[in-house]
Amino acid sequence: MTGPRSYPAGMRRSNRVFLAVLALLLLLPFWSRTAGGQTLAVFPLLDLTIGPNGINTVLTEHIRRETEARGFELIPEEDIMRFMILHRIRSMGRLTSHQIAVAGEKLGADLVLQGTVCQLRGEPAPTVSLSLQLLRTSDQTPIWAHTEGLYYAELLTLLGLSDPENMDDLYRVFFSRLLEDMPGRTMHGKTEGDIPDIETVVLRPDYVRPGEIIDCRIRFYSIPSDPESLSLIARVNDEEYPLALDADKFYFAASWPAQEREGEYTVTLVETWPTGQSRSGVIGTYFVDNREPEVVLHVRGKDLDGRTAFSRELIMAPQLIDPEPINRWEIQAINREGEVIVHQGVSGHIPQQITWRGQTSKGTIAPDGEYKIVFRVWDRTGRESATETEVSFLRMPPDISIQVSRVNGSVLVDLKNSGTTPVAYWWMKLFDANGRQLELVEGEVLPAVIQLEIPEAEDESENILEGLLHVSDVMANQTTMVIKNLLQLEKEEETEEINLEVEWVEEF
Repeated sequence: MTGPRSYPAGMRRSNRVFLAVLALLLLLPFWSRTAGGQTLAVFPLLDLTIGPNGINTVLTEHIRRETEARGFELIPEEDIMRFMILHRIRSMGRLTSHQIAVAGEKLGADLVLQGTVCQLRGEPAPTVSLSLQLLRTSDQTPIWAHTEGLYYAELLTLLGLSDPENMDDLYRVFFSRLLEDMPGRTMHGKTEGDIPDIETVVLRPDYVRPGEIIDCRIRFYSIPSDPESLSLIARVNDEEYPLALDADKFYFAASWPAQEREGEYTVTLVETWPTGQSRSGVIGTYFVDNREPEVVLHVRGKDLDGRTAFSRELIMAPQLIDPEPINRWEIQAINREGEVIVHQGVSGHIPQQITWRGQTSKGTIAPDGEYKIVFRVWDRTGRESATETEVSFLRMPPDISIQVSRVNGSVLVDLKNSGTTPVAYWWMKLFDANGRQLELVEGEVLPAVIQLEIPEAEDESENILEGLLHVSDVMANQTTMVIKNLLQLEKEEETEEINLEVEWVEEF
């Protein structure tokens, strides 16, 4: 029989330490799951740059990765999609209180994160703007909200040592700023009670101006035989608004003016029965907006005497100073006489880029001249903001006048620009009657004089000087002139044939 073994004291202590470390390693995943992060359901982001019901899966995935890195335990994406299909959730960005509560029950989510993509632009100047809201499912209370925008120009450095080159470079800075103050853990909310017998809640509008009337209507599955004995109060902050049965005895209704201070307001319904029993629950939220949207319009064209000019297309990029969802927008082009020649309006968020190719709303090409571009936006509460800029449309090709004279046996060809747009480059080739090139002259400014030594021929049929002239102005408009006999201009007679070919691309 083998007797009990004895071990040195140091070895026994080492074994105890090993077992303690092993136990710690086995419990660590459990602790990190239960103590560090709460369960979070990240719903797909509403992308207003796509449409009123657009979804941005790329940015949603970024949000999922960033929140998981901050210690939240994420509800699987496929579970959220099944939940949305089952409960027919088609509109993102603003879940109802009922949907949030059901998400907590069916998905097992402590928190819900929803958001809206307000602006998103890729190359050449990346821009991104998101609005996020974190809500607690136990009482449907918003516990954190933040809107952040980041523009390419904000990250440009003097020497360009770390300038962003693509959207991923922008995201690397953006998400750290967006989620910087997002809480890592929140306390579970305590509800005073739920109201399970509510069938329908109508709380509108979702977005209001200060003083605008809020309409609240509630329908129950069953109405008490004595409705007057039931006290219903809609509570917003410290203010209370009694609800009464409407004339059709269908809804309990109340209305009140929206608060002056901007922000999101939670509406709580408080029931009090004749027995003294009372219960309450959140029935919805609304947002008070007391500021009109601020918008600027960036235009890209040719700088001509301090004014933006274009000949083929004018690139315009609207930008919100403080990004927010926009209900609709419109753009106008107005001529010097005050006539609106272009008018286009669209519901939904502002576009990343607008291109005007000089065409009117009737489909014709606008005449050369000065125009005022006016861009307007309306937010969700109907507040309007506008910005305007002046541009010059210069589409006509260069208008060149030619005069020919003889001085001391030399032929002088005088070229002048009769148009208003400066010339950028020109060249002229001169040929004799046999097609032999006599001279090639080029330049960057007009007027200019070309001097050519050619004797006057005795035979009138050989007294010919052909010319080929090409002129391009600073707006890239071009003119090509083929002149069969320049010497006829000296005699102030009509040329036999002057063919004008205007080289420009007509686009819209």
